[in-house]
Amino acid sequence: MGIGDVGNEITDLSLKELKYSFGGGLRYLFNKKENVNLRMDIGIGQDGNTGVYFGIEEAF
Repeated sequence: MGIGDVGNEITDLSLKELKYSFGGGLRYLFNKKENVNLRMDIGIGQDGNTGVYFGIEEAF
């Protein structure tokens, strides 16, 4: 889950126009020795915007 705003200048940011998203994901421990995960995440945002993301390791 996340919430935030974007703008060219700090004065462009507003609490009234915050954008939100939420989602979930799956992890598969691909390499136990190196602790490497394969991951798939699905995110859903405002207005029904969605995304599916695949990766190796973790996002953070």
